[in-house]
Amino acid sequence: MRCVQKVLLDNHVSKIRKLKIWGKSVKRKFDKTHREERRTHTHTQTRYANDTMDHVLKAKEAAQPHLNKLEHYLNTSTDPFASLIAKVSEKTGVARLHLVLGVVGIVLVYVIFDQASRLLGGTLGFAYPAYRSFKAIESSHKEDDTQWLVYWVVFASFSIVEIGADLILFWFPFYYLAKLAFLLWCMYPGESNGSAFIYTHVVRKFLIKHESRIDNAASSAHQYVAGATKKE
Repeated sequence: MRCVQKVLLDNHVSKIRKLKIWGKSVKRKFDKTHREERRTHTHTQTRYANDTMDHVLKAKEAAQPHLNKLEHYLNTSTDPFASLIAKVSEKTGVARLHLVLGVVGIVLVYVIFDQASRLLGGTLGFAYPAYRSFKAIESSHKEDDTQWLVYWVVFASFSIVEIGADLILFWFPFYYLAKLAFLLWCMYPGESNGSAFIYTHVVRKFLIKHESRIDNAASSAHQYVAGATKKE
């Protein structure tokens, strides 16, 4: 009996040893694979960084002659622009070339950021509300129908005002970013919803006050179009 138990114990110990050996083998393979992946990832990052640096150096070499000409112009010219840059450079202690490049960089960042805000605002102002309006139409609740009808009334009113004021508003810094924030406020799904606030305090009061005039103008236009259509 003891012999049988000893044999079973030896087999059990042998299996445990084999499992430990197998576990160490798997761990070594995993560590090796992980090291190779890290080495490959690091190599790829280094290659991309080197390629990016090469492009930057090439661009700098290509732009250097133009930068030299610009620096020479700023240092030697007496025209109003160069004189203005010289005065600002004296007061700030910043080199004339660096001053001009800084202003150009700020303008480029503003243009890129503002155009992105313009594109995002235009897309967001139509796409998301249109989808939410579709969901409202397909639902059996009336509250969401009213919410998005109010949004479209406010959005249409804002668009009409924007058409007339666009030439002025265009020159305000980050106007399209402010417009994006305004549209997000109008879509806000809570008690602080901007559309409900603007509709209640501005649009509704204006339309109620001028409702009869608007109806008469619309009726006259309808009659005119109907008469013109009959003549044809």
